[in-house]
Amino acid sequence: FTTLLSVMLLGEVIRWRRWLGISLAFAGVVVIGFQPGLLENRTGLLLVVISTLIGSLGLVAVKSLGPQLKPLELQAWFAWTGLPVLLALTLMLENGQWEAVRTAGTLEWSALLYTTIGASLISHTAFYWLVARYPVTSIAPLNVLSPIFGVAFGVALLGDELTPRILLGGLLTLTGVVIIAYREKRLVDTGN
Repeated sequence: FTTLLSVMLLGEVIRWRRWLGISLAFAGVVVIGFQPGLLENRTGLLLVVISTLIGSLGLVAVKSLGPQLKPLELQAWFAWTGLPVLLALTLMLENGQWEAVRTAGTLEWSALLYTTIGASLISHTAFYWLVARYPVTSIAPLNVLSPIFGVAFGVALLGDELTPRILLGGLLTLTGVVIIAYREKRLVDTGN
């Protein structure tokens, strides 16, 4: 979605090498994530597709801000505008939140610290810094590395099984991202 929207709305041009890299990265994620019963849960699949489209629209909108984009300020706005919506949703759909906060241990507080500082503040700010400086079609495929890291941490920390399907998907994804990164480096080195 991000690639198609950046071509349609931002006028970015994609040549065959970048298409190849994007296609390989996407194919790798499909190989990693595909489960035989996946198509049976059409509602869940539809929600994933819709959320991906919305995320892509958001990324293209952020890119359209141009040089005035301030990544840390953008993260602050995301946090403040998301707070009332997420607070309302948690109060309507969940229960036991105060008990969970009261009984949270080191693992839970560490996860919260990682999410707020590591993921949101550092990683997302760096990602939007890249978005402001490079074409969306070069940056968006970096998002497909998330499943690779998820699988790697699952194997290393939780003892998940590393199957041939996951290895093949990881190899395809990494190959695609390397093609895109190499192509981008060539363009920067040659001044194009």
